Amino acid sequence: MKNSGLNQDLNDALKNLSNSISQQIQNIDNDPIPIDGLTLYRSQEPQEPHACMYEPSICLVAQGSKSVTLGSHEYIYDPSRFARK
Repeated sequence: MKNSGLNQDLNDALKNLSNSISQQIQNIDNDPIPIDGLTLYRSQEPQEPHACMYEPSICLVAQGSKSVTLGSHEYIYDPSRFARK
């Protein structure tokens, strides 16, 4: 399989994942979903930065992007990259 085929497969999988998440989250209030240990977040627009701490976890961005600042380093998360300066 060519790299472009892999990219298309990944894009298709992320689109399907994004659609599945949208079906689980019907509103923007980020209400808990009935799957123990799984949290889904959804936002329609960029959010202001705020200080917080998370338990160690895996973050998967199905659509859009997220930036995390740790000290003086900014890490960008999006569907194609993670933990990158």
